[in-house]
Amino acid sequence: MKGEAQDKQPILLGAVDLGSNSFRVEIGRVEDYRITTESYWKETVRLAGGIDENGAFTPEIQERALAALRRFREKLDGIDPQNIRAVGTQALRVATNSADFLPRAEEALGHPIEIIAGREEARLVFSGCAHTLPPSSEKRLVVDIGGASTELIIGCGFIAKECESFHVGCVNTSRAFFPDGKITANALKQAQLSAQAEFEEAHQEFSFRNWDAAYGSAGTIGAVADIGLASGLTNGVVTPALLKVMRKELVEAGDLFCHREVFSHLLGSVFEFLLLVIFADEGFYDTDAADVLLDGVI
Repeated sequence: MKGEAQDKQPILLGAVDLGSNSFRVEIGRVEDYRITTESYWKETVRLAGGIDENGAFTPEIQERALAALRRFREKLDGIDPQNIRAVGTQALRVATNSADFLPRAEEALGHPIEIIAGREEARLVFSGCAHTLPPSSEKRLVVDIGGASTELIIGCGFIAKECESFHVGCVNTSRAFFPDGKITANALKQAQLSAQAEFEEAHQEFSFRNWDAAYGSAGTIGAVADIGLASGLTNGVVTPALLKVMRKELVEAGDLFCHREVFSHLLGSVFEFLLLVIFADEGFYDTDAADVLLDGVI
């Protein structure tokens, strides 16, 4: 019996996130009732950026996405198919040819892909955050800014109490208001007003009065936090003061010295976060970066 216990192999779990900006795959190992990350890969596909004027995925973006999924298939080789879950988010929810693309995507990946609703995406994000952060009795606001949607969740412990998904993200907003990558104060103002209209009904539900601490997930928030740390403006926490400085510098820079995709991606993060600060009446709050949707899926 002792030899059998020693020979017992740990269970491997696989999670795939077909995000509107990035595709990700994570492999976790289950040992002693705990899940630890064994490997992680990310590819910036920008799926939401490949939706044409008719609301359909372009042939080019489909091929880029399928190529990434074929590479992910190799990463998942050897894992029990029953232990693999793949999910798609906002871009796959809204594209008019999503139903035609999905079977090709599943064939490329070698596994079924579940297109999850916005609130389910929000719940999974909170679950991942809860398992990543230290245990606490505090009421937490979790903000996840994706390529085509933003999720807001309030919860305590491992339970999400309020979950909402909004159809505004860093890619679709950048395409709508900064299509040429140029930044002006007027374009930024119009983008803010558009996002504000989307978030308006959530003001009371997600007011700072309803949570104790705020946390951010995914790469957009992480990029802003990293800039604050590298510049010496913060210790890696996103604050209203940092966002105001970045907003001013972006407008002054225009599109000089900036790669278009990086510039637009960062801009989307900045102005959306600036709107979320309104929830706290311009008060300071902490937003720590974590990539947690995959943890929730696992």
